[in-house]
Amino acid sequence: MRKAIKLPEHAPGQGFPEYALILALAVVILVLILNLLGVSTRELYCTVLTSLGVETALCESAYCQSAFESMEGWQSSQNQGWNIQNGNLCNTSNPYPNFLFNQCSQQNAPSDYVIKIDGATLNAGDGYGVFFRLQNYDNRPSGYIFQYDPGLGGAFAVRKWVNGNEINPPIALNRPPGYTWTGVPRDVEIHVKGNTYTAFVDGQQVLTFTDNTYMSGGVGLRTWDKTSVCMDDFSINPIQ
Repeated sequence: MRKAIKLPEHAPGQGFPEYALILALAVVILVLILNLLGVSTRELYCTVLTSLGVETALCESAYCQSAFESMEGWQSSQNQGWNIQNGNLCNTSNPYPNFLFNQCSQQNAPSDYVIKIDGATLNAGDGYGVFFRLQNYDNRPSGYIFQYDPGLGGAFAVRKWVNGNEINPPIALNRPPGYTWTGVPRDVEIHVKGNTYTAFVDGQQVLTFTDNTYMSGGVGLRTWDKTSVCMDDFSINPIQ
């Protein structure tokens, strides 16, 4: 007669809570390490989901956005020229260097982001600019500015600003031949990640550069020299 083999006894229900606690502690430690390294856990989460082909509203939501139904959320220390026209943000033929600062970006945008401006139409004048990594929200801004600039010999350009002064020469410049600068709605994107910056117009890359001067900051707009420009939609989005 065979003897029954007695298996070791384990306390019932003891293993799962212990493993769950260990896993929870590991997740907390990982999140703390990522935060110390400056890595966004939200961006990491979205990157993993995107690589798996999974779409989620969390990863599509903007940090800041405006459909330009009003001037709410925009700050102008000079209060000149900017206005809402039929759901567009416009500055029409004002000769002064007008600054307009996005207040949401001062509070909610992280260091890395994508700026999207849809339907930007330059009707007349020498051009307009989009500030990024903006440091000062007054008449003396510091940061970078992407310029849609037919007045600069027909160029896409990026300049550095320091305490209200634009620095010459531009740190990035592209003069595409035969480009139509006025009267055409353009979609502008500026990708800001680490020390690398890339600008797109209508989905085509027009500029890229690296610089370490400004590593955080918000977003703003600028016009100059009797520019007339209108923009349809604005948003600041997570970068992948």
